[in-house]
Amino acid sequence: MMQAEKDTVINVQRACNPAAASIDVARRNAEAARAHQDFFSDPHHQARVAAVQQIVDKFFTVRKGIYLNFRSGRGQPFTVVKVDNPEFPRLPSKQIDAQYREPLRELGVEIAFSKQTNSYLFRIR
Repeated sequence: MMQAEKDTVINVQRACNPAAASIDVARRNAEAARAHQDFFSDPHHQARVAAVQQIVDKFFTVRKGIYLNFRSGRGQPFTVVKVDNPEFPRLPSKQIDAQYREPLRELGVEIAFSKQTNSYLFRIR
């Protein structure tokens, strides 16, 4: 895994009980979707989310999974595309920038790497 210096690094602890974590994620998704329905159903936001999903799906061909989560963000909602256990392809850094970082930057996506869970989080506000 090649983690770039430019990415925000967060230390969210891995869940002790995966079943409970899954239930919590589903609850938080539903609450955010209900509280911010206009935001999450906005066609412009949905197009940005789809574009991010397409970029990371093509870029991280080796990964455990890709997940979509809605978050309330203390009144500033956002969607998270989570890539679990991704493996960066062996490409020159210029190619990584062209295929991955630059398109995400153009979409205004925040990139965070979670050390404890070995996941990349792409936040779309």
